[in-house]
Amino acid sequence: MGVIPQEGALFSHLTVQEHLYFFGRLKGLTRGVAQAQVERLIPLLSLEEYRGKKDQDPLGGTQRRVFIALALLGDPPMMVLDEPTAGLDPAARRMSGILSKR
Repeated sequence: MGVIPQEGALFSHLTVQEHLYFFGRLKGLTRGVAQAQVERLIPLLSLEEYRGKKDQDPLGGTQRRVFIALALLGDPPMMVLDEPTAGLDPAARRMSGILSKR
């Protein structure tokens, strides 16, 4: 199951890529599958410029996209969303709507 909380925080010592890989492994994905999921989700959620950054933007839009990516790891059959588009810009909101219809 994928979960997107309304509020949350990312680890300040991990990059976006490291977050996705770490949580993929926690979800039981093998190293190869976790890495493949990271490579699929980063461009899907427009996180390329944040891939190697530890600092998130102050408005939280990047953090929200990371939370969406974390929830999508492992292609869960069910997702629990608590205001998943809060803090996203209009383009990102449209993209998350597309993702929810997958």
